[in-house]
Amino acid sequence: MEYWHSILYILALLVVLFAFVNGHSKKDIWVLNFIILASFILRITIASDPFLHEWDERFHALVAKNLINHPLTPTLYDYAPLGFDAQSWVGSHVWLHKQPLPLWLMSISLYVLGINELALRFPSIVIGVLSVWLTFQIGRKLFNRHVSLIAAFLHSIHGLTLELIAGRVATDHIDIAFAFFIELAIYIVVCHRKTWWNYLLIGISVGLAILCKWLPAYIVLGIYGAYNLNSIRTFEYWKGLFVIVCASVLVFLPWQIYIFSEFPQEAAYEAQFNYRHFSEVLEGQTGSWYYFIHKIGTLYGELIYVPVVWLIWRGLRKFNIKLSIIALWIIVPVVFFSIPLTKMQGYILFTAPAFFILTGLFIQLMKYRFYQKKIIYNLMVLLLIGLPVRYSIERFKPFEKIETPDWRREIDIIKQSNQGKKHLVVFNFHRPIECMFYTDFYAYHRMPTDKDIRILKKENIEFIIWNDLH
Repeated sequence: MEYWHSILYILALLVVLFAFVNGHSKKDIWVLNFIILASFILRITIASDPFLHEWDERFHALVAKNLINHPLTPTLYDYAPLGFDAQSWVGSHVWLHKQPLPLWLMSISLYVLGINELALRFPSIVIGVLSVWLTFQIGRKLFNRHVSLIAAFLHSIHGLTLELIAGRVATDHIDIAFAFFIELAIYIVVCHRKTWWNYLLIGISVGLAILCKWLPAYIVLGIYGAYNLNSIRTFEYWKGLFVIVCASVLVFLPWQIYIFSEFPQEAAYEAQFNYRHFSEVLEGQTGSWYYFIHKIGTLYGELIYVPVVWLIWRGLRKFNIKLSIIALWIIVPVVFFSIPLTKMQGYILFTAPAFFILTGLFIQLMKYRFYQKKIIYNLMVLLLIGLPVRYSIERFKPFEKIETPDWRREIDIIKQSNQGKKHLVVFNFHRPIECMFYTDFYAYHRMPTDKDIRILKKENIEFIIWNDLH
């Protein structure tokens, strides 16, 4: 079926809209189940693109595949007889450009389900659906069921989240995993009792988030502080904070020690590269100081600024712990990531649940504020919900035909015409990373040099020079 993904998208959108319209029902579980079902359909449909995407999914895919054979040694070029550039994350041997946890998850999925695109994206599909459930639970605990259902609805259709799960935009599955573990930690902070066990779980979740994308995961400590502000002078508060920090460090620190011990050159370079995000524009990823302020209008609908302004005004007027959690969750990351010169939209993905909950809260506020002015209320709801739906459609692109690119078919030709060969090197192929993912060969974009040929002959390694006219 040529447009099956369009049909599934429309079906999922109808299901989730039905759930939203019936959100007034007292049977929350059924409405939530419809939203979860639609979330799964949307995510598995968009994740069915029959090829790897260029930035950065193809690199994550190859490293995850190689981790199957050596889980503690992340590599891009798994075998590099022709040498490599240790300071190039697109052409290195040992690959430490990202923290390991999302790569391990993808590696396990590839091992169990086979080397294919859907298997690569399956962990993001699963935790993407779980994230919708977490948003519902946090929204209900902080406010009420109406707010939480709207928030879950918005999370289920969110355009950027869907694109990241599909690997269509940078930095795909890394950001999805990072956002999930941060939200999981916040869920435990907000929705569970203050016990040693739960403090430990919060710390573990924060540590796992750091193993996805580093130290901004400690935003959870601020939310823990805000939520328990009334008990800040008690031993229980500081005991919880101590356990959370210690548990998180015990989770993420061993990997850092290990890589600096085993791969000191690569680890030192990547650590220095991370700090350069503050002082340099890396890889052309930049924007003005208000980059993220502008971006949230795209990501959450142009009317999102109204709830945000209301949140700030309400917080300045009268302190409220629950509102302060939402404000902290949004404002601190936006301000912090506005400082570095390198900027990318995925940096603030983990704030998304807060925007969804805020939108639900503001819609409920409008319902009471304009109870007798239905036109104003309906217009606000139409824009606050309709604009994110429009953005979802734009990002999903349900009516565009998905075509397998030529390079994907060329890789199949290379694989079929060289069956049974081991340690084959392919030169002059314009998608070397993808070639190494779909085959067991090694590939380079460039032509071989005389030195390359001598080395390969000495190592008794066959090679071919790809010609587009094959």
